[in-house]
Amino acid sequence: MKSMIKIFSSPSLALFTMGVIIFASCTKADYGDDFKQSSPPPIGNYNTSDDVAKDAIIAKWSFENNFNDSIQHLTGTNHNASFVEGFKGMGYQGNDTSYVTFKQPGSIPNLKGFTISFWMKAPQTSGLARGIWSLNNKTDFWGNLDIYMENFSSPDTAYFKVHLGNNIDGVNIGQFSETKIPAAINKWTSIIISYDSASSVFNIYANSQSQPINVGSQSNVRGPVLSGPNNTNYGPLNFKDNNATAVVLGTWQFQPNDPEITSTGSQPWAGSFAGVLDEFRIYSRALTAKEVDALFRLEKLGL
Repeated sequence: MKSMIKIFSSPSLALFTMGVIIFASCTKADYGDDFKQSSPPPIGNYNTSDDVAKDAIIAKWSFENNFNDSIQHLTGTNHNASFVEGFKGMGYQGNDTSYVTFKQPGSIPNLKGFTISFWMKAPQTSGLARGIWSLNNKTDFWGNLDIYMENFSSPDTAYFKVHLGNNIDGVNIGQFSETKIPAAINKWTSIIISYDSASSVFNIYANSQSQPINVGSQSNVRGPVLSGPNNTNYGPLNFKDNNATAVVLGTWQFQPNDPEITSTGSQPWAGSFAGVLDEFRIYSRALTAKEVDALFRLEKLGL
């Protein structure tokens, strides 16, 4: 008893010792505890980019050391493309002659409206118009849907174009839309292209911002309504009757010189996309502006 009294003869020492005992007992790990990392706050009611319009996505390429789509399991045939560090994980690395073909394009030719989303790190075009993606038209010079960078000698501005074909009442017609995107050369840039089959509204977004578009007689219009014959709207797309049989990633439909894809040979003014692509997605409808913003922000966070 004397020794115990001696140990705690100082009131402050006794309080300190009790505090240490209490603190240790409170902080001792209990291996039955369930500690969970808190989830990040949702963006637009979505927690990840895969949650956005997940009912409408029909193809996705993440390029994690393969060229295959993870939704329909479309299998690509590689022609000289490679992989590098992408925006998220690995990405598609193009060069002057590279591309990937998909001769079984799944449900892509059935699209009536669409959204195509991807990240690109594009170098200067270096004297050639650079094809990024095409849904082919086997019997025509142009594809049903051609996404490309026009040749443009600017150190930082991407001259971005989209050709959108349609078969209306048995007639193949096409629309060429263009926009110039500043600060988009050698920098990761989110590109989202959408077409609404009900309203015929067409949009090109860069980093979630709708870009001014030139198409037909319309100049610098954000979200223009595309026109069909006889002052009608462009309407639901009909790729299937326009001989859509394949997808070409990384170049134009005609550059492969493949008679199963096109009736036209390669062109001296055209070339493959020589930059990096990543997180390439196709949806079966036009995403809303809120969905576009959420997709961009979530992908930017790596979610």
